[in-house]
Amino acid sequence: MEIWLWISIGVLICIIAALFIKLLLMKKDVNEIETAFRDRISSETNTLIGISHQDKSMRRLASQINIQLSKLRDERHRFQQGDKELKDAVTNISHDLRTPLSGIMGTSEMIMDMSKKEDPRFDLAEGIHKDAIWLHSLVENILSLTRLQ
Repeated sequence: MEIWLWISIGVLICIIAALFIKLLLMKKDVNEIETAFRDRISSETNTLIGISHQDKSMRRLASQINIQLSKLRDERHRFQQGDKELKDAVTNISHDLRTPLSGIMGTSEMIMDMSKKEDPRFDLAEGIHKDAIWLHSLVENILSLTRLQ
């Protein structure tokens, strides 16, 4: 009976050692995945996360992370494209507003020059000119903001 006890203890020690080795290998895989994930998330690369060990669970984890990274990359690209389109639209609108505003400012200045200060048209032209200058300044500020971003 004593021999069976020693055999059982030996088998248990072998099982514990095998599990410990398996745990160490899985920890190595997790570290590989973590390092690869950190590298992929901080750069614009299309390379996939791979691991050197053949454990099915770790390979499945790496595969799921690769799927999520791909989705994240697609979303980031869509966001950047939308952001660029918005900036382009704001720039185009700003440019489209500048030309008529310059015309309004010039016309109102011309009316002010042609009118006497007592003439009610002078006051109207002056109000139009001030509002056009304010609006022109606003458009310029918006255009400057889009250039900064």
